[in-house]
Amino acid sequence: MYTTTIYKSFNVSNESLAEPPSYENSSIHSNNQLSSVSTGRSNSTVAQGSGSVSTNTYDNSGGLIVADEGTNMWQETILDNIHKLTNLTHSNKVVSNAIKISIEFTEEVGELGKKPVLIDPLLHEYKQGDLINGFVIIKNESNEPIPFDMFYVLFEGNITVSNTLDIKDTNPTRVEKFLQMFDFSASWNHAHINRLITEYANPYECPLISDPYDDSKMAFPDRKILPGVTYKRFFTFKIPDNLLDSECNHNLLEHTQIPPTLGKSRSEDYVNLAYKVENCKTKSLSFVDTSISYGVQARFIGRASKYNVKKSKRNDPVLINSKGDEYVILKEANRFLRIVPQTKNLTPNEKIIK
Repeated sequence: MYTTTIYKSFNVSNESLAEPPSYENSSIHSNNQLSSVSTGRSNSTVAQGSGSVSTNTYDNSGGLIVADEGTNMWQETILDNIHKLTNLTHSNKVVSNAIKISIEFTEEVGELGKKPVLIDPLLHEYKQGDLINGFVIIKNESNEPIPFDMFYVLFEGNITVSNTLDIKDTNPTRVEKFLQMFDFSASWNHAHINRLITEYANPYECPLISDPYDDSKMAFPDRKILPGVTYKRFFTFKIPDNLLDSECNHNLLEHTQIPPTLGKSRSEDYVNLAYKVENCKTKSLSFVDTSISYGVQARFIGRASKYNVKKSKRNDPVLINSKGDEYVILKEANRFLRIVPQTKNLTPNEKIIK
């Protein structure tokens, strides 16, 4: 599921959108089936982490990177190079402007038929172990269905360095991603994922469920955003106590602690204006061009050929496949929050070990 939904490669193919095969109920409870699913998922994750970087070819005329699609372990993927993709969010493209995305935070975990209690995340300070609850609202204000290849909702932590020579440049010169968590139930999947213990929908089907509270649709049929339809995707994230051990190559415990929010990136200033929270400003004594930020992101990604987007003429390398079709960010939305972690006091035994 992680491979097909999130860790998607740049191999543009005519994917079959036929209905998945049906499964007998007896196979769902089979120990052998559960064992094979767990093993397959584990092997897939290990293969991605241990894969070798493939050789890339640079096109001198357009600055393009042609990724080697002949291997299954090459690491030039969409998420690895998301900041290099052409972003249509703030462009004059009609197809992108027709999609409206809003991210809302709530006090409790979202439930069907229940009125949500909205909160402003910038008026709260989160810490380790806190839950980040909310939902994403998507609308297509055009008259035509808009196709997409990927849609995912994630919680990210980034260290961002801005362009000091141009204060209007919203593209960061450097981004270090130290935290990345996906909500598979909020992202687009081939199957349905039950979020709560009170949900019993068949996971091997994608039912067109509606929220009785506002009649919003909870799924995308045939990977298209239909006009005149309001879609809703609930999300929930739990702030971890520590970062992954892989974030520090020296095996130092201090380097895996959750860093606090520091400063604001230029993209965060832009988003904050959209949510009208200009009266909520903090002074964290950070550098003007550097920030540590956390936020929930919702992003649609599709093929440039579907949206009549010409090949990028930027000097930055752009990832394409062997057919020359480029993936672009069709639309994205960010909502930032503040994290002030609590210092963990070591027990006497932990001090002895250290």
